Amino acid sequence: MIAKFFDRRKGDLSHYYTNLYHIIKFIDNSEIENKYQYTSFIRAQLSAQETYFLFYNCLSPMGKNKFKPLVEKYALLKNLDFALITNKEHVKAYQPSAFQSNT
Repeated sequence: MIAKFFDRRKGDLSHYYTNLYHIIKFIDNSEIENKYQYTSFIRAQLSAQETYFLFYNCLSPMGKNKFKPLVEKYALLKNLDFALITNKEHVKAYQPSAFQSNT
């Protein structure tokens, strides 16, 4: 189901989430201190809909292996509106750290 959703919309969404992934990966691989602070700046820019799509992007084959661990590490779903999630069982696919502040 998730793969079909993103397959139908990949022309609109793939470049956006690919760029977002590379920004987070750049921060993660850098030698800067307090990486969480920098990723929180990015998280603050995400709308409710963008956070919702990030949630499902990371459950899809496109984001599951590389992006999802970074989302969990930096709590990029901290501001997720759970009312938008259609199946609450999907939340269990994430580590609790994806929704919680590390500071």
